[in-house]
Amino acid sequence: MSEQNSTNSISKLGVLLAILGIFAFSTIELACKALRQTIDQAGGTPVNGFLMCFLRFFFAGIILAALFYPPFHHSGKRLNGKDMLAFLVNGLTCVAISISLYQFALPCFHNASSAAVVFSSNALFTIIFARFLNGEAWNLRKWLSMVMGIAGILCFFFESGRPDGR
Repeated sequence: MSEQNSTNSISKLGVLLAILGIFAFSTIELACKALRQTIDQAGGTPVNGFLMCFLRFFFAGIILAALFYPPFHHSGKRLNGKDMLAFLVNGLTCVAISISLYQFALPCFHNASSAAVVFSSNALFTIIFARFLNGEAWNLRKWLSMVMGIAGILCFFFESGRPDGR
């Protein structure tokens, strides 16, 4: 297989996995919203959203590491201390900021789909922080992605996704 075909196959696999990830995350978001409503209706103690987010990311990280580290390791690549520090700084900074903002915004929306759109702004955090934490250059594609992401969120807010003030 030529290098171009291999790259094309990897790109297609990446798109497929991204779609599956979006589907899985959306399903989790709906299930969490249903769980919260059920507990509220039963008169139970409210679920701490920050704890749920921490657990979701903690276990997702373990699952992703278990799936992707063995092939990475078998390919002859190794993670060094600098790599691990970059993962730690990126994770603590980006997740702490974006998830905290998400948790503060979540109660403002009635629909789980609205909350999921707010969470989708996490990609904007990734683009911005990758520049400052990892030294990644901003190219036209990243600028266009940021503009489209912000435009999509603004369209959503001015449509049916406006906060309902809860």
